[in-house]
Amino acid sequence: MHIGVGILFLIEMISKTKKTKIFCHLLLLVLFFVFLAVLNKRGPVIAIGIVGAIYLIRSKVKTKAVVYVSTLTAVFILAMLFIPKFNNINRFKELIDIEGLKTNPNSSTALRLSIYNCAFKQAVKSPIIGYGWGDVKGVLDDCYQEENPNLLLKNYNTHNQFLSVLLSTGIIGLIVFLFYFYYLFKFSNKNSNHLLFFLLLYFGLNMLSENILEREDGVIFFSFFINLFLFNSETETDKITEEQ
Repeated sequence: MHIGVGILFLIEMISKTKKTKIFCHLLLLVLFFVFLAVLNKRGPVIAIGIVGAIYLIRSKVKTKAVVYVSTLTAVFILAMLFIPKFNNINRFKELIDIEGLKTNPNSSTALRLSIYNCAFKQAVKSPIIGYGWGDVKGVLDDCYQEENPNLLLKNYNTHNQFLSVLLSTGIIGLIVFLFYFYYLFKFSNKNSNHLLFFLLLYFGLNMLSENILEREDGVIFFSFFINLFLFNSETETDKITEEQ
C-alpha cells in the first residue's frame, strides 16, 4: 500500500515537471511498479489499477498519459511473469475461479468470503450500535468456530475496514464514516486537489480488502496525508482571502 502511495505522488510530480527533468522520476516510477509486482499484494495492485483508469478518464485520455500508463502496465505484467521467485499471477486467477472456491476452501479468496459471511451474519444481530471496538474479535471468533474453524488459526479480522466499522459501531458509525469520506472527496474537488482525490480513492479501495485503520502503519499514513492536504488547502485559502 505504501508503494502505491509513492506511485501516486510520483505521477503528480511528473505531471508538474518539465520534460527535461522527468527521467529520474520515471525511472523511480518503473522501479516502484516492479516492487509492487514483486510483493504481489492483490488489494493494492487492483486499487492502483482502478485509480490509474480513473486518472486517464479525468485527464481526458491525453496521449502522454496513455503512453506512460501503458508502459508501466507492461513493466508490471512482465515483472510478474518473468521474475521466477515471484511468478505468482495465479493469485489473481483465483479471484475468478468459482470452481476453485469449492475444491479449495482454504484458498485466500475462499477464506475471505467466509470472513465476510461471518461479518455480515454478526452485523445483522446488532445493526444499530454494533458491538464496540473491543468485542468485535470475540464476536467473529464465535462465528468462525461454527463456519470455518481454520479461521481461528491465524487470528483473522474482517479484512474490510467498512465491515469492521459496521461491526464496531453499527449503521450509525458506518454512516458517519462514509459521510467523512464524502466530505473529503467534496473538499478535494472543491479545491481542485487531484492528488488528494486519488489518495482518498486509493485508501478507500484498499479498505475493501484490509483494515488499514487498525494497523499502526495504516492509520499513520492515512491520518498524516489527509490532514496534511486539508491543512495545506486551508492555509492557501486563508492567504488568498488576505490578499483580496
